[in-house]
Amino acid sequence: MFTCAQAQHLRVTDDALDKQVLTVTIEGAALLTFEMQQELGLNPEQQAKVGLLNTERYRQIQEMEQLYKEDALLRSKAIFGVHLKNDKALEEVLTQEQLLHYLALEGRATLPYVSEGDE
Repeated sequence: MFTCAQAQHLRVTDDALDKQVLTVTIEGAALLTFEMQQELGLNPEQQAKVGLLNTERYRQIQEMEQLYKEDALLRSKAIFGVHLKNDKALEEVLTQEQLLHYLALEGRATLPYVSEGDE
């Protein structure tokens, strides 16, 4: 194990790799899908389905942000509704264990299932 002082004396040996990694841009639905793959251990079929769901979720969130850009409360409710719909769709793709882990990561593990119209 190195201390910070020792690390300052180390020579950089992976500059080329660092530069390649830094040039990769991943964001939005692709980043979320990648993170879910890493955290949940998705198989290839799950990864493809989750990728489609995440792409649609991000599209819907952007739509809600535009639609309710002047009303923070309605925007927040609408985006929460998008997340709930996505969580419901994930039930068909993920195992129970994966779903519970995902909901815990998202901070929704303890929320009761509510319909979009519930307040």
